Amino acid sequence: MVALLFLPSCTTGRLTRSHQACDVAPFTWSALEAPPDNSEALMTASNVRPPTKHQSQIWFSASNERLLLCRIDTRPDYSCGNDKWIFQRIDGRWKEQPATITVCAD
Repeated sequence: MVALLFLPSCTTGRLTRSHQACDVAPFTWSALEAPPDNSEALMTASNVRPPTKHQSQIWFSASNERLLLCRIDTRPDYSCGNDKWIFQRIDGRWKEQPATITVCAD
């Protein structure tokens, strides 16, 4: 009998380029194929602006009613890394949690 164990398959999601680009662990965060239905409301309530033409946007979910929004700077010549916002459902309401925001200067 032969048993094969692939770590990403034992997680809530699988390791993707999105996980690597956003520096998030596949053990905790699963990449969503589409933004959650309430994504615009979450962004508006937290004063998160729409992405620029040089940003891609990826949503992740965690099993403990958390959502993570990651924005990746896609400029090839001067990339500014990524920004993250975490939202958690507490007492039936979504609230923003502390996360990482990158500030770049030209």
